[in-house]
Amino acid sequence: MGLSIYQKIKQIREKKKEKKKLK
Repeated sequence: MGLSIYQKIKQIREKKKEKKKLK
């Protein structure tokens, strides 16, 4: 159960990194 939350945080971090790369 906690793993799913960890994966969600990982996805959000990756999305933020992608936005920074776009800028």
